[in-house]
Amino acid sequence: MPHRPFSTGVLALLVALLCVARPAAAQAGACSAARGTPALRECGTADVRRADAELNRVYGRLSGKLDAGRRRLLLEAQRAWLRYRDAQCRFAASESTGGTLEAIERLDCLATVTRARIHDLRAELYSGR
Repeated sequence: MPHRPFSTGVLALLVALLCVARPAAAQAGACSAARGTPALRECGTADVRRADAELNRVYGRLSGKLDAGRRRLLLEAQRAWLRYRDAQCRFAASESTGGTLEAIERLDCLATVTRARIHDLRAELYSGR
């Protein structure tokens, strides 16, 4: 029997991560090219929307494969995570309260923290449990 260095689950996870990493890198490049507060705010808003859409997609896939008890626990965890995300991003932008960078820093935080949650949910989705 030939030696296989990766299990099917690990290989699927690596492929999924590569598919996400490339668009995320392109999005970061697009925002780094934005000039001025309005352009940065617009780009940051679009970035958060993309991250939210992906989060909802991954959450839906994970939720769909769980039994009712685990689905309820996932919903509870997601609600707690949303409270954490909002509080964390208010804190992250608090140094700039009232300034032009406040919204931009908050949007950047929202996108970053959301991508981390996507990563966590994907890990659970592909864990085989």
